[in-house]
Amino acid sequence: MRIMIVDDSSAFREATKHLLSKNPTYQIVAEAENGKIALDKLEEYNPDLILMDIEMPVMNGIEATKIMLKMNKDLKIIAISAHQESLYLKDILNAGFSASVNKNNIFDQLETAIEHTRTGRMYLSV
Repeated sequence: MRIMIVDDSSAFREATKHLLSKNPTYQIVAEAENGKIALDKLEEYNPDLILMDIEMPVMNGIEATKIMLKMNKDLKIIAISAHQESLYLKDILNAGFSASVNKNNIFDQLETAIEHTRTGRMYLSV
């Protein structure tokens, strides 16, 4: 599975790459620090899955996701947020995210969220 990580924190991107490197079926093909850069990289790297931070400078994850899904309706995008998901739940669902994981639970829940997304099931972090 080809994955792009979009988050304004380079430390978070590195930690997420380290976590995902343990699964040989995951290939990190691109990274971006905001939604605009992610849009620029989308066609070039053609990921199957995007891990998308919600709050970023320049273009946030919700806006980027709406545009990406207009470009490719089959793209799978998991919302990543440091805030309680209930604050963004309506926006996350309306934008078309496939799943949502809170950064506080990422090491425990990310692979489950990816597996749910891969098989077409919604996953919302608790």
